[in-house]
Amino acid sequence: MEEYDSCSMLPDPVVSPDEVFLPTHAAMMRLLEERGVNRRYGRLLAGLLRRRGLNSVGAEAQMFMWQQESPGIPMMQANFEQLREAMIDGNYVTQQQFDEDFARLNDPCFMTPSAILWSVWGRRP
Repeated sequence: MEEYDSCSMLPDPVVSPDEVFLPTHAAMMRLLEERGVNRRYGRLLAGLLRRRGLNSVGAEAQMFMWQQESPGIPMMQANFEQLREAMIDGNYVTQQQFDEDFARLNDPCFMTPSAILWSVWGRRP
C-alpha cells in the first residue's frame, strides 16, 4: 500500500533557495489537520502492519521535486481547487493569496518538494 507523509519534508528556501513555500499549501495542511487527517500516516504504515501481525514488513519512501510540467502540479492544483472555498471562508488564506499561489504553480521558476510517498508491504503469517 502507499500513502503520503506531508509533514517530514517541507519546502525550505533557507536550505534550498530554489524551493518555494506557498502560504496556500500551509493553509491547506492546517485545514486537513483540523479535520482529522494524520499527515504522517504514510510514515506510520510499516509499524501499523507489524502490530497487525504481518511478517516480512518492508517500506520504501520517495519524494520528488515538483515544478512546472511535473505530474504533481496538477494534483496540487486539484487539491487547492477542491479546498478553495473552505480555506478562504475559514480565513486560512485570503482570496488574493490563494490566487497568487495558484498562479505560481504554473511559473517556470516554481519548485517545491513533494510529500514523501511511502510504499509499505507485508505478508500474512
